[in-house]
Amino acid sequence: MLPRPEPRPSLWTSIRLSGLLELAEPEYRRWLAGIEADPLYARLRAGRLVRREPRRDARFAWPTGAPADGELLAGPATSLPGLDDELVRCIRRLGRETFERAFLRGEDPGERAAAAAAAGLGTGEAERVCALVDSLWTCEPPAPAPALEAPVSCVAALEREGEGWSVAYYSPHYLRGRYRVDYDALAAARGAWSPDEASRVRELVRQLELANHKLSALGRILEALPRLQPAFLATGDPDALRPARQNALARELAVSASTICRALAGRAVRLSQGRLVALADFFPTTRPRTERLIALAAAERPDATDEQLRRDLESRFGLRVTRRLVNLRRGGRA
Repeated sequence: MLPRPEPRPSLWTSIRLSGLLELAEPEYRRWLAGIEADPLYARLRAGRLVRREPRRDARFAWPTGAPADGELLAGPATSLPGLDDELVRCIRRLGRETFERAFLRGEDPGERAAAAAAAGLGTGEAERVCALVDSLWTCEPPAPAPALEAPVSCVAALEREGEGWSVAYYSPHYLRGRYRVDYDALAAARGAWSPDEASRVRELVRQLELANHKLSALGRILEALPRLQPAFLATGDPDALRPARQNALARELAVSASTICRALAGRAVRLSQGRLVALADFFPTTRPRTERLIALAAAERPDATDEQLRRDLESRFGLRVTRRLVNLRRGGRA
């Protein structure tokens, strides 16, 4: 297979990608589930013309809120629709590694059947496991109190892993990774298709390419958050947020600023403290944050000079302001 590298999207692709990114997360997942339910997609996958490329670096988080590195299916079994004690026992018989490899990350029926047989599961039990995984496509963790002002979809949890952080996704879609299209094999098979089939294949491939752009954009944003806001992730304290600009991240990732903005909108992550944080909140607006931090520093050190507070703000919060601005915001003190 000779997969094409993902190019910078064309103008037409960018327009369609903008519409895709603007979909609410549940709508986006339903759109993608509809594509994979198309018999044409099943034919291309069976012929190995299209396949998913599982992400080995990504982890799975149960929507029950149990930590990804905790006991398999820790927490109440009734917290997910259709998940009862019998199904929990079936998944534990598979084991975490096999369950994630064959069912969450994988989609090959043969591999799933072999994994189920090796674990001693019957056909009906294996089908129930598959049905559970399908339900996880659109399932989200319960929102903790207090709720965010605007409705968001929680797509992942950011969890401690050694000295760093890992991204644990709630939907199997993100674990299964990008779509790999064998363009050479598609070109060779084109002669066996009717004009209508060829047209449908072209449109399906375009949709998969759009999904790949979206997967790449969101995944790279989530991977950048620990580097952009390490103190905030460690503490959950809003005052630990450092200056971060969406435009700067867009330049770093070689995508448009609008792509970053749309990918952030309506999506959130769960911190290790259990708090739900909208992705857009990782990029705080400058003025309210500046005024809040100056007021905080001045209240903690009322006898400090403006210059001392200015240096304190830069060392503690990465906030670079002038001495004059500090003086103005603290009420004209020298």
